[in-house]
Formats: sequence, C-alpha cells, structure tokens
Amino acid sequence: MRYLSLLLVVFVALTLASPAGAKRMYEARTTVLDLHPLLKDGDLDKRMAALVTLAKSQTVVQRVAATMSSLRMSNSFEILSTLDVTPVKDTTILAITVKAESEEMAKVAADLVANEFIQYYNETMGIKSGKPGLKILEPAAARPAPRHMPWYLGQRVLEVVAVGVAIGLIIGIPIGFLIGRRARSKRPEPI
Repeated sequence: MRYLSLLLVVFVALTLASPAGAKRMYEARTTVLDLHPLLKDGDLDKRMAALVTLAKSQTVVQRVAATMSSLRMSNSFEILSTLDVTPVKDTTILAITVKAESEEMAKVAADLVANEFIQYYNETMGIKSGKPGLKILEPAAARPAPRHMPWYLGQRVLEVVAVGVAIGLIIGIPIGFLIGRRARSKRPEPI
C-alpha cells in the first residue's frame, strides 16, 4: 500500500509539471528611436532612464488599456502586466516588448504602447508639429516567447526523478519480494 501511494504521488507530480497544460505565449518587440539625445557622456544614461519611466508611466498604460478595451481585447491587464521597456546599450533606442497568448495581440499591444508613448512624450515636451522627438524604428514583430530556464530545467529534473522513481518501484518491488522469499527459504530448520 505504501508503494502504491508513492506511485500515485509521482504520477500527480508529473501531471502537474507537464507542459501540455501550459499556454503558448508570444513576445512582440518594437523599437523607438530618440531623435534628440543629450550629447554629454553621463547624460545619455539619464535621458534613456527618463524615457523608460515615461514609456511605463501610468498615463501611457491607461491610454493603451482604454484603446485595447475599445478594440475588444479582453485581457488587456494581463498583456500590459508583461510590458518591458529597456534601452539598447550605448544607443538612443528603446526596446518595447509585450507578451500575449496570440501573435497578433502581442503585435497590436506593442505598437499601441509605442504610439501612445510617442504621443505622450510630444504632449509632455510641448511638441505640436514640426520635428518629432521620437520615432518608431520598426513595427512590432512577434515570436514565441522564450521559456525561463530555471522553470524549464526544474521541470525536466522533476520528470527525470519521477521516471527514475517509477522505474525503481516497478523493478524494485518484485526483486525485493524474490530476495525476501529466497532468504526465508534458505533459513536453517530449527532443531
């Protein structure tokens, strides 16, 4: 009975760790170029940090959420919670990435964030027309989102251990039974 419950626990662990139930995620990335960078050495990092903060601001996120809602994209909160804005090292380019369950949703969300960010930047800087301050370098392109290595490795280790335990139980129980039976049969008879 003890071995049967251990086998059941291993089966449940394998079922829960199985990637079959995991949703396929797509990651869309677009880039925005800052056309008015500051030229002093330390100022580029400060400028890019300020732009990252502006791109992730509550105003931009709320505007994108409202637009996504009007487009009937039901899970806008879930999508926008994956928003990541990072400066590309030693450049005046910001990379905006968003993850979603559909390739098209990810592209639309990344493009919306980029457009709202540029519009909000122009409003904040008082740019009405003429020379823009930011421009989209490339529209969003989606690809399957990479899996996190720690979870993936942990999942594989769990699967290997569970299979090893299951095989050990399947082989070990009959062998243990045979060894025990043989040991009992070789005992000397009491006098």
